[in-house]
Amino acid sequence: MKSTFFSFLFFIIAFHIKAFSVNIPAVSDSLNYYIQIVDQPQNADELIKAYKFFVRKKEFAESINYINSVVYTNIQLSRIELKTGLPYESEILAVKALEQINAHPDSIYLNTLKNSVYNHLGILYRSQKNISKSIELYHKVLSQANSIQQSAICIHLQKLVALILLHH
Repeated sequence: MKSTFFSFLFFIIAFHIKAFSVNIPAVSDSLNYYIQIVDQPQNADELIKAYKFFVRKKEFAESINYINSVVYTNIQLSRIELKTGLPYESEILAVKALEQINAHPDSIYLNTLKNSVYNHLGILYRSQKNISKSIELYHKVLSQANSIQQSAICIHLQKLVALILLHH
């Protein structure tokens, strides 16, 4: 009787674990996982998977008119396009993200993303040897700093601008 009870209990527990594990998203489905891939891709296949993930995320956000997510995914897609050697397409998406941000001036979240877009465009223009445009965008980031954390980023950007000017 005791062994039957424990067998039954084991079966119930195993069934519930299996049932709950189906609802848990895989690590490869998480936003942080794909952001990490965009930040430090190991190969082209990873970037393609990240690109597909962010396209799906953007389509869903557009379907429910969730502008914060649309803008964020445009930024991530723009970063991926630059890393895959598509600077023109990257610039188009980044400019589109800026337009979307500027269309919602009251959104605190979107305005914090503005510096990310300026920084990305600065990187893009620097990679194209358009130093003056790159520095102009870095200065926009510097002019918008309004917190200690952003000030630390600005110190890094000021050093970067100085290095760019030194080498050109």
